[in-house]
Amino acid sequence: MALEEGVAVVAGQGQQLGAGGHDLTVDDVRPRLVADLRVPAVILGGHGAPLPLTSVWVDDHAAMTRILEYLAGLGHRSIGHVSGIPSYQHTRRRLQAIGDARQSLGLDIVSVATDYSDTQGASATRRLLEASPRCTAIIYDSDVMAGAGLGVATEMAVPVPGEVSIVSFDDSILTHLPHPPITALTRDTYALGMLTATELLHTMAERPEPRAVQAPTPELVVRGSTAPPPGT
Repeated sequence: MALEEGVAVVAGQGQQLGAGGHDLTVDDVRPRLVADLRVPAVILGGHGAPLPLTSVWVDDHAAMTRILEYLAGLGHRSIGHVSGIPSYQHTRRRLQAIGDARQSLGLDIVSVATDYSDTQGASATRRLLEASPRCTAIIYDSDVMAGAGLGVATEMAVPVPGEVSIVSFDDSILTHLPHPPITALTRDTYALGMLTATELLHTMAERPEPRAVQAPTPELVVRGSTAPPPGT
């Protein structure tokens, strides 16, 4: 949360900053605390439901579903998920999408919670790749963990995407640099920032009732880290 010159922004839509990050948690008290200060404020995050402050949010449920439908379309049925912190609102929505996909798409999905660090991302990857039977695809909740996971697969001599496909929920230069480059959800961060700033200026000028403004769902960019599962 930042407070400067009477303007507040509560940040937290998928900002993977580890356990000390600014992401909104389930039953987060900060929106109410900022609202009680009676200063113009906008939340970057949220879940689309009414909040004490105007929010700009992204549908993480739809984004995760987009990944799962893509992997299912390739033929994957056994999928690993290296998640972020379960108490974060956006993590909960992603886990809910996974729960829904187990039934709607007939997928077997195992989630391993982490703190978004490369260390825990690597550890979770090793756990998934050592399991028997082994999953044929792994989804990572951040680009940092996806890069670490690709490194572990290389170390364990598990070909990507020959034996396991890798998808990142975040897109950055970290997904472009490795070989193979990593399939990832990408968003227009500049446009997201502009939308948030526009809502903040509107709030400062008009003091409207709080509302939830939905930003576009990230698009999946397919790169070399994904392919049909082995044997198909």
